[in-house]
Amino acid sequence: SVTFSADGKTLAVGCGDGTVRLWQADAANKFSNLMNPTVLSLGKNQGSVGAVRFSPDGSMLGAQGHNGIRLWEVH
Repeated sequence: SVTFSADGKTLAVGCGDGTVRLWQADAANKFSNLMNPTVLSLGKNQGSVGAVRFSPDGSMLGAQGHNGIRLWEVH
């Protein structure tokens, strides 16, 4: 699953290893540093990420795994 934040400056990708990878756009609004994402984990026994979504105001990120969901504050 892939989603952009409402402001278009953060890209979140749900991965098969149970992680969510976040990339930030640079000043030119390009995602040029694709080798060093921020990695968030759903935790043990969650399997792959089925969906990722930002809240409408962009303050929260949610991800769904096999056994539930996880929420993170976005700074």
